[in-house]
Amino acid sequence: MADVRPDVVAIGEMMGLLDPDADGPLEDVPGYRLRIAGAEGNVLINLAHLGHRTAFVSAVGVDPFGRLVTRTLSEQGVNTDHVVVDPAAPTGVFFKERLGDGQRRVYYYRGRSAAARLTPADVDLERLGLPRVLAVSGVTLGLGDGGGLSDVARTAMSWAAASRDCVVVFDPNLRPSLWDGPRAAAEFGDILPLIDVLLAGRDELATLMPDLETDDAAQHLSCSGVDAVVLKDGARGAVVHQAGEVTTISPFLIERVVDSVGAGDAFAAGVISGLLHGWSVQDGARLGAVLGARAVTVSGDWEGIGAGEDARHLLEEYRSVNVQ
Repeated sequence: MADVRPDVVAIGEMMGLLDPDADGPLEDVPGYRLRIAGAEGNVLINLAHLGHRTAFVSAVGVDPFGRLVTRTLSEQGVNTDHVVVDPAAPTGVFFKERLGDGQRRVYYYRGRSAAARLTPADVDLERLGLPRVLAVSGVTLGLGDGGGLSDVARTAMSWAAASRDCVVVFDPNLRPSLWDGPRAAAEFGDILPLIDVLLAGRDELATLMPDLETDDAAQHLSCSGVDAVVLKDGARGAVVHQAGEVTTISPFLIERVVDSVGAGDAFAAGVISGLLHGWSVQDGARLGAVLGARAVTVSGDWEGIGAGEDARHLLEEYRSVNVQ
């Protein structure tokens, strides 16, 4: 019998994004384009565009931003049956400020949002169905303290890890004042036994494990319970630590960076797609390099890859310019 469970479930927040029409200080731009964005949702859209069955666990308010979130996710192939509509809280929104040369700032307005208020009691994990991969980020762990979205994520990670039939992929996605510093380091230690694949920037792993040099920390994790650690290093590519082996993943070079936001989420989608195809983590990271490079060529967070792309073709595209 065919396996009809979801390929990937992610838990997080998708927000309305006010994306400026031009570079420069927000107070001086002529206008904005309304989009949607958010770490886990970005990952799912990329995966849906590659043909994977995806589902999102979240909440939105009864407002135009919430309607846009659910409509756009559905249009992009993401199952939204488990996105709760909360009449008592707003959908989060944020503004992006582009400063030229790929530099940007973001301004979040997500305090007490509908997604942050989502509780474990609002989510029926059994009805959702055990996915092949569960994707969670530190952004989610920083939202809804005291029974909110962070507890939903921890409950789901424990559920998935206990099944032994679901790969838990965790991306720290550190955010100042949300999930960062000593708090993130302490909570990372608590959830570490639940993580199968860790995707982290070098600076992020240094924050999460401050007592070890970054490469030593990655090696330690890959030899003591975490199946693979992928260290993301921006334009320099990535390094995969697995079972004591270290593999350098060269970047997929592009001519011009428009906006770096969303590159990490696209990279994560590549690694997850590789897992779903039964590839090595290294080949998933190579696919991620292509997706991440595509992401920075556009202003939107997930619009760099369209529906119908083929992961195998993209991996061959990587290999055609990177002999590894």
